[in-house]
Amino acid sequence: MTYESFIHDLSDREFFDQKPGLERIEQVLQRLGNPERKFPSIHIAGTNGKGSTAAMIASVLREAGHRVGLYTSPHLVDFCERIQVGGSLISPDNLLHFAHIIHEVENPSDPLTFFELATTIAFLYFAEQKVDIAVVEVGMGGRLDATNLITPLVSVITSIGLDHTQFLGDTIEKIAFEKAGIIKPGVPVVVGELSEEAMGVVERMAAVSGSLVKNPLSDITTLSSDPPLTKGGIGTSGDHGEGILNSAHQLQNVTVAVGAVEELKKQGWSISDEAIQTGLSKAQLPGRLETVQKEPWIILDGAHNPQAMAAARRFLETRLAGRRLKVLFGAMADKDIKGVLLEISRITDRFIFTAPALKRAADPESLLPIGRAFGIKCHAVRGVKEAWKFVRNNLQKNEVLLVTGSFYLVGEVKRCLSEGD
Repeated sequence: MTYESFIHDLSDREFFDQKPGLERIEQVLQRLGNPERKFPSIHIAGTNGKGSTAAMIASVLREAGHRVGLYTSPHLVDFCERIQVGGSLISPDNLLHFAHIIHEVENPSDPLTFFELATTIAFLYFAEQKVDIAVVEVGMGGRLDATNLITPLVSVITSIGLDHTQFLGDTIEKIAFEKAGIIKPGVPVVVGELSEEAMGVVERMAAVSGSLVKNPLSDITTLSSDPPLTKGGIGTSGDHGEGILNSAHQLQNVTVAVGAVEELKKQGWSISDEAIQTGLSKAQLPGRLETVQKEPWIILDGAHNPQAMAAARRFLETRLAGRRLKVLFGAMADKDIKGVLLEISRITDRFIFTAPALKRAADPESLLPIGRAFGIKCHAVRGVKEAWKFVRNNLQKNEVLLVTGSFYLVGEVKRCLSEGD
């Protein structure tokens, strides 16, 4: 098997399981000797912020001298981005090695899904690499997510909002039930900003499991974003004020990350305050308000639901300084596209719609009436590479470009950048 054939095999697998359940991956892991039980972990769920929070926690733990595994999704350019040890991506050779081992034990008539296969590879790799701890991000939901076979030292729920409603339910309470499904008996739960309805569900499920719920956001002394400060005085800024920690929503993620680290310290883990501050400052969050060019200013952000887009809008609206914002937008058809576009339409007068190369992507032509209903001038360009060239050729020095709507779009634009387009 070559790396290319492995990626092709992945694309042929079911992306989302049509019959939710953990039985299939549980059987495969048992045949492999239960690698998920061979390392301590932190488990992170949430509608928004879970990837950023995972990256921050992993960076802090690395800075404290620990050998850290990190499992996140989706990847932007290369599948190997999903699985890291010590800040380095898994190699294609290691990926193929573990994929072959899994292929030998999975049921060919009921193969693992895309995400189950990726998760199993991560667990095998972390066990083989003898990581001190792994930071594991949930793929979707929590209760029936493939990652939910670990028993972590700390569970984290960053936020709960309406997303993936066709899989998780159409109310906050239903989605909270799914995400709180990661809570394990006696394991502390660190939460971010949750609505009253969501917090009620989390607290009830935690009580049943005998787990304490901790809300570190109650310890924030100020929710300023210029620069952000928590009790620990953590914050960064950049030439445009675009530092990844320099926004209110990332301040919340920082605080939740620190809260999770504090729970580890209570369990005897050696993590200094200096490691926390340095680790946070070194955290890399690609595709999350990521500046890839300063003049004209180009930002990549994978916001794909109204809650995430509102955070991106709040970040940008105080930094545009009179400059015109253009938005290159591409999303999955099952998202609340109208709600997402409504948020960003408040600070832009130009949408360029395109579609990532996925069957699930929304047709850019179908987005034109939505954008125009908000009074925005709109264009549709079918291919991402063509859309990127169109935008770059028409971007003025005093304009700002936001690439958003999907991490898949962000990944394709990153490929364009790496190829010099």
